[in-house]
Amino acid sequence: MPETIRERRRQWFKNGFASLADQPRSREPRKLSDEHRARLKMWVEAEPLSSRTLIIRLKTEYGVDVSAGTLRNELKRMGYV
Repeated sequence: MPETIRERRRQWFKNGFASLADQPRSREPRKLSDEHRARLKMWVEAEPLSSRTLIIRLKTEYGVDVSAGTLRNELKRMGYV
């Protein structure tokens, strides 16, 4: 670990604040594919459904298990509030 700190200090002295920018972070892959999102959009626009019903349909038809929070986030990204 001391080598890491030493290297960071060297970079900072050499490049100033530009060297302190955040690096891209790895993220867990999304649980829902484009096909899943298209199907969700179709379901949502066809009839009023609860999030629980949408979760059950995803599990039944695609074998995809998502939480209510994940579903809510996906629906927000798709423009539904």
